[in-house]
Amino acid sequence: MKQKILGDFQTPLALAEQVVHILKQRGTHWTRVLEPTCGLGNFIHAVIQQCPDIQEIIGIEIQEVYVQQAVSIPSSAAQPHILHQSIFDIDILRDIAWVSSGHLLIIGNPPWVTNAMQGALEADNLPVKTNLKQLKGIDAITGKANFDIAEFIWIKLLHDLRDTPATIAFLCKTSVARNVLNYAHQCRLPISKADMYMIDAKKWFNAAVDACLFVVDINQAVADYFANMFDNLTDEQPRTKMGFIQNQLIANINDFETFRFMHGQSDFEWRQGVKHDAAKVMELQRVGDTWQNHYGEIVDIENEYIYPLIKSSYVKPHYAAQFEQGVIITQNHPGQDTAHLKTTAPRLWQYLTKHQTIFSARKSSIYRNHAAFSMFGIGDYTFASYKVMVSGFYKTPYFLPVMPIKQRPVVCDDTCYLLPFDDPLLVVLLAAALNHPDTLRFLKSIVFEDSKRPITKTILNQLNLQMILQHIPLNDLNQIAATFVLPNIVIPASKEEILRLFFPHLRQLTLF
Repeated sequence: MKQKILGDFQTPLALAEQVVHILKQRGTHWTRVLEPTCGLGNFIHAVIQQCPDIQEIIGIEIQEVYVQQAVSIPSSAAQPHILHQSIFDIDILRDIAWVSSGHLLIIGNPPWVTNAMQGALEADNLPVKTNLKQLKGIDAITGKANFDIAEFIWIKLLHDLRDTPATIAFLCKTSVARNVLNYAHQCRLPISKADMYMIDAKKWFNAAVDACLFVVDINQAVADYFANMFDNLTDEQPRTKMGFIQNQLIANINDFETFRFMHGQSDFEWRQGVKHDAAKVMELQRVGDTWQNHYGEIVDIENEYIYPLIKSSYVKPHYAAQFEQGVIITQNHPGQDTAHLKTTAPRLWQYLTKHQTIFSARKSSIYRNHAAFSMFGIGDYTFASYKVMVSGFYKTPYFLPVMPIKQRPVVCDDTCYLLPFDDPLLVVLLAAALNHPDTLRFLKSIVFEDSKRPITKTILNQLNLQMILQHIPLNDLNQIAATFVLPNIVIPASKEEILRLFFPHLRQLTLF
C-alpha cells in the first residue's frame, strides 16, 4: 500500500546508468546534480560512477527509510547531501544552500501516481492545491484537473528554474511528458531542447504504461517547443519530432508535413454516439425471440424504441452487423420531454420506472435538470440510415461502413463516432478513403496513441475529407471497398463523379 500511495517505482541501477550515459552523449557538462525524489539513490550512484568531476550532489527524499540508505552512498567525488524533505516544500534555488553555481542537472524518477489516487488513499505527499493550469470549471468536471504528481513536479521545476541554465531528465509516463511540453509552450517557459526516449516500463517496473526518458534543456538557447522522438534508449538518431504547428501539438511532424494537405476542417461534422450511462438497463441482448438486459431479465417493451447497437469492439474489418445487440432510445433530440412515454409507450415507461434507481445514480452532471431517462448524443444523425463509424479507443482506427438492419438504422454508443448519410454509396466511398494507408498515416501523425481515447471528435473534425477523396487513387478505393462485408455497390468510374456526389457545389476540381 505504501508503494501505491507514493507512486514508488525504484529505478534499477542498470537503467539509471543508461540514462546518465545518454545525458553525457548529449554533450552538456554539469557541475551540480539534484535528484528531487531520490529513493535509494540509484541515479546518484550512476552520476558518481560516470561523472567524477561533479562538484555538488543533492538528493531530496520524503521517506526516511530511503534517506538512511542514500546518505551512505560512497563517493570519490562530491559526497551526496540528502535532504529528508518533500520536493513540494522546497524552492530549488532559494531553499537549498548551493555551494557551486554552475550548470544544474536535475535527474530522477518522480512518482507515477495521480493526485486523485493519493487523495483517495489519504496520502499527505501532495502539493498545495492550486489552479495550476488555470483550468475552467468544465475541465474540472470532466477530469482534466486530475494529473500525475510527476507532472506537478515537472511544472514546479520549470517555474523554479525559469531564469537558470539547467537540464531536467526524468523517467515518466509519455502522457506526462506530452503535458509538460504543452504546458511549457502555453506559458512560454524557456525550453530550448527536448528529447524523448521510449522505455520498456513492463521490463523495468512491471508497469503496463507507455513511458519514456524525457530530457529538456532550460535557458540554453532560443525557446524551441519540439521534442526529438527516439524509439529506445540506444537509438542515436530520432525517428521523428513531436511539436507544435499552429499551436496544435503534433505527434509526428515528419508524417504530418508529408500529408499536411489532409489537415483542415472536415466538410461534414463528426458526431459522438449515444450516451446514457445505464448500460445494464438500456443495452439489450437478443436471446431467441426475446430481449434480455444485463441482469438477465426479459425485456418486453415496444419494439420501435429498440435500435441495433454497435459498440467499439464491433468496429473492425470484416464485421457483419446483426440485430443481436440493441439499445433503447428514449428521445429523438436533446432535451425532449419523455413524459409522453407514459401513454405512447406504457410498457417502456413501466420498464424504465422499475429501474429508476439506475438512472438516479448516474454521476455525470449533464443529466441534472433534464427529463427522466434522458440521453445525449441524440439528433437527426442518430436515425440516419447510412453511417461511417469509428471507435475512439483503437491505436490504429478502422472506419466501418454501416447499413440499416431490418429497416432499422444502426446506432453506436458513446465510445464511437459517426458521419451520417442518406446514400449507401457515399458511406462506402468515404470509408474506403478513410481506411487508405495514406489517410491512416496522416491521422496517426496527429493522434497520441497512449491516450485513453486516441480518436476524438476534435481529431476527426480536422480531416479535410475533400482533399482526402481527391488524393486517394480510384483503383485503391475500389480495392478497399471490395473488403467491406456489404451488398455489391457500384463505384463511379471517375474521380470527378465521386467528388460531385460529395460536393455538388464544386465548380472546379483539382485532382492529384
